[in-house]
Amino acid sequence: MKRLSDIFLLSVIHLDDQAATPLYQQLYESLRTAIIIGQLGGGVRLPSIRDLTTLLQVSRNTVTNALDQLIAEGYLQTRPGAGTFVIDPLPDELLRVEADDYPISPPPAPTSRSSSQRSRLIVTSAQNWEMGNLQNPAFQYGLPALDHFPHAIWARLSARHHRDSSTQQLDLTATAGGYRPLREAIVDYLQAARGVRCEVEQVIIVSGAHQAIYLTAMILLDPGDPILVEEPGFTSAHRTFRSVGAELAPVPLDAEGMDLKHAPKTDKPPRVAFIKPSRQHPTGRTMTLERRWELIDWARRVNGWIIEDDYGSAFHYTQRPLPALQGLDTAQRVIYLGTFSKVMFPSLRLGYVVAPPDLIDKFMSLRSIVDSYIPTPSQVILADFMEQGHFTRHLRRMRQLYAERRDFFVETVQKLWGNSLTLESTHAGTSVTAWLPDSVDDIRVQRQLSAKGITVMPISPCYLTRPPRSGLLFGYAACDEEIIKAGLEYVRDVLEIMGVGHKK
Repeated sequence: MKRLSDIFLLSVIHLDDQAATPLYQQLYESLRTAIIIGQLGGGVRLPSIRDLTTLLQVSRNTVTNALDQLIAEGYLQTRPGAGTFVIDPLPDELLRVEADDYPISPPPAPTSRSSSQRSRLIVTSAQNWEMGNLQNPAFQYGLPALDHFPHAIWARLSARHHRDSSTQQLDLTATAGGYRPLREAIVDYLQAARGVRCEVEQVIIVSGAHQAIYLTAMILLDPGDPILVEEPGFTSAHRTFRSVGAELAPVPLDAEGMDLKHAPKTDKPPRVAFIKPSRQHPTGRTMTLERRWELIDWARRVNGWIIEDDYGSAFHYTQRPLPALQGLDTAQRVIYLGTFSKVMFPSLRLGYVVAPPDLIDKFMSLRSIVDSYIPTPSQVILADFMEQGHFTRHLRRMRQLYAERRDFFVETVQKLWGNSLTLESTHAGTSVTAWLPDSVDDIRVQRQLSAKGITVMPISPCYLTRPPRSGLLFGYAACDEEIIKAGLEYVRDVLEIMGVGHKK
């Protein structure tokens, strides 16, 4: 059964108690619009009247009147004992002309029409192994604890924005690099928390981490250019770099991080490196300060660039995080990438690039071509959320919660496996890597677990050279103790069948 999250509902329902239009009519129009444009798909169950009343902070009559009108018009239907659902098919769909009802001209004969080389690279890079069912909640990598997000605060800020929107907030042309107060809030946060040194003009708002990586790749890399990447590494970034025609040059990791002494020989000398120094993916290792200086010195010597993806730096549990590479680099050779989706909620789709001064114009120009302007409302709300201290307080609470969940995860693994399952780098982030014997097919394990609602990520596809190591990546941020215990017990049963022993 399809259920709706509170955050998603708040993003599609806009109520203004100061407007002349009655609240029930506003609610009716918001829901009807969301249904018509497909945000609320057929078969989706709405929350109960009581839950909607609490979430939206309106009267029961307001909710009842809006739902009754939608039911009368055929957009919703009630099922005794089950709830209220979006009807499927929708009434407007019944009025749509279907192409199959009428004859059409015969198709043209096949031709040798071809697409660009870049489009073929994009398709090829996207056909690699995928994670499978990303709707499964247990151990899903990168999913935060949505039930602990301060929904009421976000809803209040959202309502205030929709009530008090200024001309600047509504004018997309005024936000080429993003909403300035948000960029200012990001500068303040990065300087205090990560030691990043930048001006507001260097911060460019993007629609998430993937777009940040894509824009950076388009600016720095030509087809055939090599790029240094960690081995094992971040497969999503690998696909992006391949899609622009870059050649991946994997550099092996050791306990200190990427070791440039073992960088592969390439036809062209690499001048770009992609690195996740705070929380390496998928191992979770932290690059040492010495290795950071080595990488910065390399970029200076070759007149190159470092792409620093700082995901994972917000959650450290046993020690203070090392400063970002960007803050250590005085030559301004580092492009710093960050995202809010993983620490707040995925549908926020906001990230940022801190560009060196020499690249600001290039990032601005390319983003205006690729994505024009990021919608302003979510930027305004997030800026208020940060400026009023809610973001810092939320991180503090989540750091405590995730530390507790990490401890319980590790303790449960010890109880179930003893020393038979090796965990790595549990001091930071919101995931844990468990290494398996290389004889175990981690992709096969992942598929068996996914069929039972457990989403883990196999490690072997993160290797570009052979032989890869076998392992599983568990995300625990969105899992309470009951889910962790039940999920790991099932993982134990599957691994036991495959010959991975458990604690006697």
